[in-house]
Amino acid sequence: MSFVGFPKIGQFNQAVRHVADRTRYRGRDDNGEPIFDAELPLPKLKLRGTVKVHGTNAGIRREAGKFICQSRERDLPFPQDNYGFRTWVDKFLSEEDNCIVKMFADVERIATLQSVDFVDKQVTVFGEWAGNGVQTTVSVSEVGRFFYVFAAKVDEVWLDISDLAEFPEERIFNSERMKQWELEIDFNDRLDLAKASEFMRNLTLEVEQLCPVGAALKNPKKEYKNTTGEGVVYKAADPAWSDLIFKVKGEEHSHSKVRTIAAVDVEKVENAIKFTEYAVTENRLLRGVEALKEAGKEVSKKSTGDFVAWMCRDCITEEADTMKASGLDGKIVGNHIGTRAREWFFAYLDKV
Repeated sequence: MSFVGFPKIGQFNQAVRHVADRTRYRGRDDNGEPIFDAELPLPKLKLRGTVKVHGTNAGIRREAGKFICQSRERDLPFPQDNYGFRTWVDKFLSEEDNCIVKMFADVERIATLQSVDFVDKQVTVFGEWAGNGVQTTVSVSEVGRFFYVFAAKVDEVWLDISDLAEFPEERIFNSERMKQWELEIDFNDRLDLAKASEFMRNLTLEVEQLCPVGAALKNPKKEYKNTTGEGVVYKAADPAWSDLIFKVKGEEHSHSKVRTIAAVDVEKVENAIKFTEYAVTENRLLRGVEALKEAGKEVSKKSTGDFVAWMCRDCITEEADTMKASGLDGKIVGNHIGTRAREWFFAYLDKV
């Protein structure tokens, strides 16, 4: 039997890089270096957002007919525990026809619907064990403990759990059957990425002010002190992109060392994109290649940083008056110039 941990969830900027790398990856060269086709367009993807609950990562794994409880990092054999999670699971497993067995039976049902073979396979259900005494300073810390399921997999195949059954009386809830949001992002459009970033930031602020899960689980007849939510987790709706997942957390949880998403001025981004289209011309890009040669630099991916730096300096220096008149932000402009220059340089190298 082997432990199956839930992977770390990254940030939005990491998700953007992942989409680009996965889409444009074309194998490896003779030296084992990855090959990317920078001219390939990036996809437009629909995403589903669910509330990120602040508790402790937990899971239940079924192997050879046995159930094993786990935390984020390890299995939990008796007498080890994680905020009472294993004890809670064991209580149900001591009963016939219990909710844990029923939950895994429902995982088999959705696996069958998704044409995933589960017979003699390792099946794992992941979730957040949250509630009173697990964490503090959040809304869900004021309710009884519960298991908030957010993923399930059969061996290495992730399942769509949107239809997975809940067991409210036993305190098992499906994250995708609670409050949910949808958005579509064109990863090929920098302005659309900026707008999506702003949308997600504003949504996170709303969740931080009033946690939808905490509100749903609390008794409306009682008074509570805390309404704080942690953030939102986004997944691709397309099963082909099951590896695309990222989180956006509120500022009140910044102590966890996870950065919050930055505010975005969409108008400034739009102006930076227009300036980049104006300033980053084919002639200037070719002049950048010549500048590498004049500096004795190798015209290869090893010199990407030098090429991008030259392009940024040249554009911002030569077009300083235009930037000033347009009120452009140098940092935002530099990011867009750098991205455009890097993409062009990789495509150029593939042709020479």
